Amino acid sequence: MTVVIDAGNSRIKWARCRNGKLERSEHAAWNDADLWQRLADAVAGCERVVAANVAGPDKAEQIAAVVAAAGAELEWVVARSEAYGLTSAYADAGSLGADRWCALIGARRDADGDVCVIGAGTAVTFDAVTAEGRHLGGLILPGERLMLDALASNTKLIGRYDPVADWSEVEELLGRSTQQAVTHGAALAVGAALDRAIEFVAATLGRRPAVVVGGGAAASIAAKLASTAAVRADLVLEGLAFIADETS
Repeated sequence: MTVVIDAGNSRIKWARCRNGKLERSEHAAWNDADLWQRLADAVAGCERVVAANVAGPDKAEQIAAVVAAAGAELEWVVARSEAYGLTSAYADAGSLGADRWCALIGARRDADGDVCVIGAGTAVTFDAVTAEGRHLGGLILPGERLMLDALASNTKLIGRYDPVADWSEVEELLGRSTQQAVTHGAALAVGAALDRAIEFVAATLGRRPAVVVGGGAAASIAAKLASTAAVRADLVLEGLAFIADETS
């Protein structure tokens, strides 16, 4: 039995997997009181843990301690110049986030053409890869929550608001209150930027790519796109499960 772990900026996800397929996934915020006990329960009895970490060295140490206590082998995934049919666009391949690398691998498992991969978390990431596995590069944007928090922290009168869940909440694009002006603006900034990036990739390749959105806010981000997108919230875990199966 293998457990895969996606250690993100705000949350951690994990799942057991067999033959490259995920079983039921779980997630928790880093400050959840029962996080480490839940993770220990998930790892108990497994032989191997394959993990991607963008949460920093302190979280990596805590994860390693839980895995060691369970007597399992821990393997950290890092992006590579070329592996699993994917060639990175980064000159310094290892500086590409492990979560983005795994998401690309997860997305390509079922893709038979070009694909744009969006990671919807604390930050919003965008990567494009061709049908042949050539990574074209990517973008990193602040997520809506980061935008709203930045406005609230750096202005006197705007205030603090929650993001809109999707465009179904927005009767008109232009806000008629400060709350609407701020929340609609953040939603438009993310959605429009991603749509522009998708159109750029389509124009560059001369054909339309598929679009896949992963991450905790995947459904919300997908709902704000003009482009049609598939929602696969556990995309990083899917990539980790593939890697675990390929390297078993």
